[in-house]
Amino acid sequence: SKPSFMPSRFWASAIRSVRAPAGLLAVALIAAAASSCSRAPAGIHVPGADERERPPLIVLVSMDTLRADHLELYGYARRTAPHLTALAADGLVFETVAAQSTQTLISHKSLLTARYPLRILHEETGAGLVDLAGLGESGRTILKAFRRAGGSLVSRLDAAGYRTAGFTDGGWMSRRLRFDDGFGHFDAEGGGFAKIVPRAIRWLEAAKPTRARPVFVFVHGYDIHCPYTSRAPYDTKFCRNHAAHVDLAGECGKPGLMSMDLTPADLQAITDHYDGGIASADAWLGVLLARLRAAGLYDEAMIVVFGDHGESLGERGVIGH
Repeated sequence: SKPSFMPSRFWASAIRSVRAPAGLLAVALIAAAASSCSRAPAGIHVPGADERERPPLIVLVSMDTLRADHLELYGYARRTAPHLTALAADGLVFETVAAQSTQTLISHKSLLTARYPLRILHEETGAGLVDLAGLGESGRTILKAFRRAGGSLVSRLDAAGYRTAGFTDGGWMSRRLRFDDGFGHFDAEGGGFAKIVPRAIRWLEAAKPTRARPVFVFVHGYDIHCPYTSRAPYDTKFCRNHAAHVDLAGECGKPGLMSMDLTPADLQAITDHYDGGIASADAWLGVLLARLRAAGLYDEAMIVVFGDHGESLGERGVIGH
């Protein structure tokens, strides 16, 4: 199905699925400027539409591994993301959307192509579920299939006249896995939001978005991801004593992580550091939004902030996703 955008002067959506495993809990916040409160912004998926009715700037921000129930927007006791909360105040909040996968590659490819993961697998390999289950190296087949899947969202925006740029934290979001597909400019140098957001801002300032020459920018970062390390002062925002708990460096994604003997203090510290990562990512979102406001672009832009999946923080004995 084609991506769609709900009509509103400003609107925001936020994802929470309390019945899903914690690794599937994710968040998306969207603030969109429209020329009319009675219809969606034109020109997004219709090439040649009236340029006066399309937003001059679309910003898509992926906070990798962000789960919704760790945001004060949903009643979380800690103030982890004030900038996301402020963004939500500019619109409506939705709670009925779920991530399509707990894996970064699969979730992002699904979002950017507007296809369910199983549909991507079938279209890229011609195989059904029974065929895939019988493969000796199904993981390799899945990886190749999602690597080949192109980004139809970016291509559609390019066809509609948008100049496009992507800034990612590398890894699963690299050229090697074809995440540069369709982008006029693609930067996967990484460095976390502290490095990525300034590069994106510099590109945006040089691009000078207008309705006649609109821009789409995708920004992605792993700041919240395991091993839950963040820059000062957010590394100590919720956890003061780092020597009193387990260090997960080098353990993320490994089977041994699930069998580690973690104490209640360890589990609390993991949550503390995870929340610190959210606070750090949110701070850099605030920097980006402030620059958009200063440039007079915020009120005219469509701004989308989402989590590709959530994270298990000890629920059901699981750490990670």
